[in-house]
Parts: sequence; C-alpha cells; structure tokens
Amino acid sequence: MADDSVVAIHALGRRPLSVRHPKLISQVVDFTALPALPPVDEVYLALGTTIKVAGSQVAFRAVDFDASLAVARAAGAR
Repeated sequence: MADDSVVAIHALGRRPLSVRHPKLISQVVDFTALPALPPVDEVYLALGTTIKVAGSQVAFRAVDFDASLAVARAAGAR
C-alpha cells in the first residue's frame, strides 16, 4: 500500500478485514457467485483451508479449488 505506483487494492474475502487504508477496497463476497471484478494488472490469491477445518473433501475442494478457479476466471474475464 506504500508503493506509489499502486492506485488501488481490491481485497475479496469471506470475512471483513480489520485493516483500513485509503487505497484498500475490501469486499466480503460469496466465492460461488463472485461480483464483476474491475480490470486489474495483478492478482494475488491467498485462499485456502484444511480438510479438518472444512469438514469434508467436498467443502475442502470448494475453497481450495473451486473458489480459486472462480477468482482466476473472474480476473481474466475482461
């Protein structure tokens, strides 16, 4: 956020962020129904869980594969 070449940071998450910054645009989203994403230069994805936390293979896949793929597709759909 301190980099002057960065205009805005769009953070998508399952829960609200506690961090606040003028460049930070935080959105709580449902990764099974992502909103339209703005055009971006870069995407960083830090989304994941464990089978123990997820509770099942299906729930684990929904986070670690399906949600990650949805973000990649939404970011690439311009």
